[in-house]
Amino acid sequence: MAEKGAEIQDPASSPRAGGRLGEICARAMGRIPPKARLAVFTGSLVLIGLVIYGMMSSGQSTLHLLVRHNLRDADLTVVVDGKLALTEHLSGSAKKRLGVFEHVDGTFSKSLAVRSGEHVFQVHLQSSAEGMNQSRVSRINIPSGDEATLSVSATRSTMNISYQGAAVSESATSSQFTESAVSVFLTIAGSVASAAIGFFVQEFLRSKNPSSNA
Repeated sequence: MAEKGAEIQDPASSPRAGGRLGEICARAMGRIPPKARLAVFTGSLVLIGLVIYGMMSSGQSTLHLLVRHNLRDADLTVVVDGKLALTEHLSGSAKKRLGVFEHVDGTFSKSLAVRSGEHVFQVHLQSSAEGMNQSRVSRINIPSGDEATLSVSATRSTMNISYQGAAVSESATSSQFTESAVSVFLTIAGSVASAAIGFFVQEFLRSKNPSSNA
């Protein structure tokens, strides 16, 4: 018979609740055959690695694109790592100097959200009316959460591009290849791990229910 005034403790808040959960997990793992247990453990490690890698490589940064030109009309195209990132039609306004000479001025600015790390930017300007068609390439490196500026100066006959930001390693192309290779490897490893887990779990369920094999 319980004593009066005795405090009734919520089983969910009992210190043994965590221990019971651990026991349940241990029993569940104990029912899985050793080979399947190893596959589940290995696959879990690979999947955890994929999650960590994705979190570390998914940082966002900002690149400020600034274009100055003396073209009345032009088409701007920006390609990042071989993928189209921006298309824009640019125009300039004519101004007279000393009331006689006409000069065209145009500016364009845009902030682009890019994944942190090193990238290859290709800027292309084309103006059919003024016979201008030029491209320039620049490598950039933006740490996670940082900002950088890519400035473009173009005339009818010339085009210059400059980058202000973190230093770019000499082996930028090699590092991009390595990053891509690691990403592909982890994707394949994750797919293989998931398939292995599914296979062994299916085999385990079949062993528990022999009638399903008939």
